Amino acid sequence: MTVTKTINALARALSGIVDATANPPADDRTVRRLLEALRVGTGDGSPDAMTRAVRRFQAAVGLPTDGVAGPRTVHMMVLTLRQARPAA
Repeated sequence: MTVTKTINALARALSGIVDATANPPADDRTVRRLLEALRVGTGDGSPDAMTRAVRRFQAAVGLPTDGVAGPRTVHMMVLTLRQARPAA
């Protein structure tokens, strides 16, 4: 087996183990602060209330409404905040 074939085989094997899209959601404190800065009500801050708040935000910006503050959702929260605040 050539070096190239070995590397390709190894890459195929690892691609099943390492998934670049499988990032964990942001921590609850950060998500709550972002939502509050965006003036999205977080209710009592319970997990159910936070999920509903994340879904409301996702629906407002056109993201899939899964209620998970994953990388795309957090990125959109930060981008929305930057657009709402004038540059200093």
